[in-house]
Amino acid sequence: DTFLVYPNYYGASDAAVRLVIDIYGAERVILDYAQSLAKPPQTVLGGNSLRKFFPVPDGAEFFSSLSLSRPKIKGVGAKGLAHIVEEERDSAYLRYLESEAQMADKTLRGISTEALIGLACMDRDNTRVVRKRNFDLFHAALGDTNLLECDFASEGPICYPYLPRRRVSRAKLIERQIYVPRYWPDSSQNQLNQIEKSLSDHGIFLPIDRRMDSTAITRVLNNLLVC
Repeated sequence: DTFLVYPNYYGASDAAVRLVIDIYGAERVILDYAQSLAKPPQTVLGGNSLRKFFPVPDGAEFFSSLSLSRPKIKGVGAKGLAHIVEEERDSAYLRYLESEAQMADKTLRGISTEALIGLACMDRDNTRVVRKRNFDLFHAALGDTNLLECDFASEGPICYPYLPRRRVSRAKLIERQIYVPRYWPDSSQNQLNQIEKSLSDHGIFLPIDRRMDSTAITRVLNNLLVC
């Protein structure tokens, strides 16, 4: 059988996901919701990456009509907690990069005990509401200058994806302790179309963390003006 794997990019592509399901049928679609906190629509297989949204060292969820066996090997567990408990921002960022390097091993693993305990303490519904509020605050301020077309009504975004009309320095934002990732940094430039290349080179993916309030959003917006 042939299936279509479709990512919900930035968790801000809900409308595109619905269109793909309408065209190909749920029985032919596998949904990658690694960048979305929303539950995937019912298809052959869909999954979230919980560690991208909560302070846990590892963990993902799969939703499927198939019978799947559970991996016997556990996730990184306590070894991946350093960046979560570190209070100093720059040090925490370096620990985060080290944690990400541990994920280079592609062995399928189950959720660690430490992650299960942490997830049991999380309020997912409130986290989704707060993140969407922060997303909407950014969109209210930046929507008119955002060249990227997304479904800005999406329910579970991982960030506010911003493609500005003028170039913004990602390095200067990081110097000011506003940590923004670069997506697809290892992709060969000749593998990308013009939109993908613009996003990789100039896209600014703004944090909408549940710990952020309107004051934090304003700080990020003010720094965007001078970076």
